[in-house]
Amino acid sequence: MTLDDPTIRIADPTEDQFAAIECLIVGAFSKAIADHYDDEGQTTFLAHVDARVMSSRVTSGHLARVALLGASPVGYVEARPDGHLSLLFVDVRHQARGLGRRLFDVIREAGGWRRMTVDAAPVSARIYSALGFRTTGPEVISRGIVTVPMLWVPAA
Repeated sequence: MTLDDPTIRIADPTEDQFAAIECLIVGAFSKAIADHYDDEGQTTFLAHVDARVMSSRVTSGHLARVALLGASPVGYVEARPDGHLSLLFVDVRHQARGLGRRLFDVIREAGGWRRMTVDAAPVSARIYSALGFRTTGPEVISRGIVTVPMLWVPAA
């Protein structure tokens, strides 16, 4: 899969896809991020990506897109109405091939945002930097979740 791979399609998530989306996020989180969080942080994060909770946020106005390989979710992006990127995850088998950038571009364009924020896991900050985000403050810890506040604005 490359950035232009036609076998991956981006769509609005459907209610019946959220359980599989939760599985892909938990898999990616477990591989790259979970070891950097204490028990409270892991519990907080897992509650945030519960299928019912994600579905409820999207129903309440969050903008979301799912990347599908056939019928299987391989990526997910979600943003609040104010342009704050809530989630951006790619299945570990499809990382480092441009899918995260594709999902970010799709959600940004769909929302029409000229600026976006994200609270990045410290181990993910370099990925967000590659997308054009810059750090705006020191690490923050809330309910066991360690994040780096970042901002994206279009390049001049």
